[in-house]
Amino acid sequence: MLSREYIDEIPHLTPGHLAAYRLNGEYDLEERASQPGELRGAGILESKGLTQEQNARLRETLADTASFGRSNSPRLFLFGAIALGLAGIACTVAADPKSPFLGEWTFHTKSRQNEAHLTLLKTGGCRFEMAEEMLRSCSWLTESNGEVTVNYGKYLSLSSASAKIAGDELTLTFGNDPEAFWVLTRVGSQKETDVLDYLEGETLVDSGDLEHGIARLTRSADHGNSGAQNSLAWTYATSKHPEALDAKKAIVYAEKAVADDRNYAYLDTLAAALARDGQFERAATTQEEALALLDKSLFGPDRESTSSRFKDRLALYREGKAYTEP
Repeated sequence: MLSREYIDEIPHLTPGHLAAYRLNGEYDLEERASQPGELRGAGILESKGLTQEQNARLRETLADTASFGRSNSPRLFLFGAIALGLAGIACTVAADPKSPFLGEWTFHTKSRQNEAHLTLLKTGGCRFEMAEEMLRSCSWLTESNGEVTVNYGKYLSLSSASAKIAGDELTLTFGNDPEAFWVLTRVGSQKETDVLDYLEGETLVDSGDLEHGIARLTRSADHGNSGAQNSLAWTYATSKHPEALDAKKAIVYAEKAVADDRNYAYLDTLAAALARDGQFERAATTQEEALALLDKSLFGPDRESTSSRFKDRLALYREGKAYTEP
């Protein structure tokens, strides 16, 4: 779904895996999945859903497209479950002109670069912009089972994603991996404001503006944004600035984040919060659980260094010490 360059820009918006794809050499496709910033896997530019002749035609089309394959600049090639729509067309119906999916949706990033924008139109067409690059082929339809599918591509609709909606959040799931997803927010909604508060809050805290950063994070966290809850808890538990430390608040927000998604990153934060509160035995037990989940779900070149950091913190808790950011 994302180039490797884009993966590096992804903040901890969601704990779920993100899939990244890029073209190499003679149209080999390297598939990688991330949680966040971690890479794994491999694949090739062949679709089992296409005939040999159709695959050959696909490669010829790409060979004629100068933007693909050998450019040194970062190029985006979104590749979920490849589908040209040449088969199974009878199983779909037209886009619903009254569908709640209609409208503008966005996926923000901390750097405000490499963002994604998706607009679903009444006509069944859509506009999909990724990393400031417009995907020229985009359409959406309602399947006979009521689910929505978005077909997209740079020049051809070679990729697809299933879409689900919950209020002002739209989840795009790519391929058959339930953990390869994005959560987009409706443009102009409170959900979008919460995401922006979360990202800007992190940026302000990182820059040393604790007062305004914590205020933005708190506003987002109190609206239920688990990423903001986790970031706020981490700040209260581990900040090198004594005036920012608050063990009780750290535990409250960390527990809220873990209740929403019990992933290794959120558990790591909860362990730090418990240690800051002097609950070292619980902190160690929680950190052990975080490590176990990390070993099961994190893959890629940074796995060892991430695991090492988790183990270092575990050693501190066993010694009766809290972790403070350097």
